[in-house]
Amino acid sequence: DLFKTPEEAITNYLGGNDIDSDNLSRNLLSTTPINSFLASNPPNIVFILMESMNGYYLDLNNQETNLLGKLEEQLSDCYVFRNFLTSGSLTIFSLEGILLGTPLAPLSQSVYQSRSISSSVAKPFKDHSYSTSFITGGELGWRNLDKFIYHQYFDNVEGGATLKKLYPDASICEWGVNDEYLFDRILQILKSSEGKSQFIFGFTISNHTPYSTPKTYKQFPLKINDEVQSRLVVSPEIAYKNLLAYQYSNNCLGQFIENIKNSPLGNNTIIVATGDHTNHLLFKFSDKNLLKDYSVPLILFVPEKYRPTHKVNTNKFGSHNDIFPTIFNLALSNATYFNTGSNLLSEDYHDNLGIYNNSVVFNDYGCVDFQMTPLFYKWESDSVKLLTPVYTSEDSHLNNLFLKARSYLASMNYFIMSELKN
Repeated sequence: DLFKTPEEAITNYLGGNDIDSDNLSRNLLSTTPINSFLASNPPNIVFILMESMNGYYLDLNNQETNLLGKLEEQLSDCYVFRNFLTSGSLTIFSLEGILLGTPLAPLSQSVYQSRSISSSVAKPFKDHSYSTSFITGGELGWRNLDKFIYHQYFDNVEGGATLKKLYPDASICEWGVNDEYLFDRILQILKSSEGKSQFIFGFTISNHTPYSTPKTYKQFPLKINDEVQSRLVVSPEIAYKNLLAYQYSNNCLGQFIENIKNSPLGNNTIIVATGDHTNHLLFKFSDKNLLKDYSVPLILFVPEKYRPTHKVNTNKFGSHNDIFPTIFNLALSNATYFNTGSNLLSEDYHDNLGIYNNSVVFNDYGCVDFQMTPLFYKWESDSVKLLTPVYTSEDSHLNNLFLKARSYLASMNYFIMSELKN
């Protein structure tokens, strides 16, 4: 409704550049630079969508309340983005948003469930002779993934049933096989790859209600202090189970990164992890703290020879749509991909923004919540991420931010709808 034509929206999204009006979708494709090193040394890519990996819980981590387990000692070797938002508020919306760049979801439960979508993040890897895998400890019948994922350029698709066969003694939770076995399976695939580059898209399930952890898990210290307890909106017992499940999943990720680093795979395997959505169970936040309420971390382990030579600014704002534009530029030479966002590891700091749930947009200047009538906010200061309302929309910075977010969504919608019509 803000743009008269798709061409106008795409032009705005691309920053006013001249566009090909005869083939609008083509404007939304980008190509990574030619890189002889990457062409000769393609890295393995492991992307993990972590169930409910809330960003705010990282702020609560300390010696007495250990919420990271083995992940804590790995973070110093990783790029960690904290001003980072999710494309959806539910797992399936984030999963499809990351996998396909689609704001229209769930496609897996629509008449298009058996359609191959060219924007799949697996396609550029498959086009570059990677072996592509989708793996979860959950059951593939969930949200009709068994009818959908096979069509999205994956050579290998495995769910809880496969993991149960591979690991007969594996512990299970309400949603399937626990996370440690997912990571064991990914490690097994990488070790048995026989030199063929791997792209693996996995997602975890253990950190989900009703919270439970394996009886064999040797937990780290976990005490809920009085200050945190005073702000809980659930019982301390429920909070403890939630935080322990969060610790368990993070520990599994940390153990996996450690295992990779301590093997030859550490030289050529890039690991990327983020949360599928936040967890609103334990705390309630005011509008001042929308970033705490909505943020998840983005964690990237990149072997030395694949790292940018410049210092990376991890204070950039970003969201799920930026993950694979970042990965493609890290990993692939001369690869064409659906341009859903920015390369977060680039030196360019222009126009970085993060969009939560396709309805709230953040950048360095402030925030616009456009779930209904747009609400405009500015940061109180550069150092403290607290928002203050702006009672007029006559702020050019915020108006431009709003237009950028809406043009992004209109452009993504146009591409996906054009794809589905073909």
